[in-house]
Amino acid sequence: MRRLPGTLEIGGIAHLFTAIHIDAIDEGKGAGKLPVLASILHDHGLQPHEVMVVGDNPDSEIAAGNQLGMATIQTLRPGVSPSSAATHTIRTLSELKQFL
Repeated sequence: MRRLPGTLEIGGIAHLFTAIHIDAIDEGKGAGKLPVLASILHDHGLQPHEVMVVGDNPDSEIAAGNQLGMATIQTLRPGVSPSSAATHTIRTLSELKQFL
């Protein structure tokens, strides 16, 4: 299910993003977060400090972002505990504005 871009529009922040990449677990076995994030850096000619990773899993996208030197923001949706591995935590996507 791919609802994130619509959610960003509702939150009024979609215009602040150059690109949105979704690697959803319900869409089959992917390459893993680290190669996906490394590819984003390469394909867009970006440095790690120019990218932030937003996700809920400290052992997956947050860990991969940290390995690459990116800022990481953990979304604390219901059932997700805060992790010290993330640079920042948020409860709603509208809170992303403060980091952009």
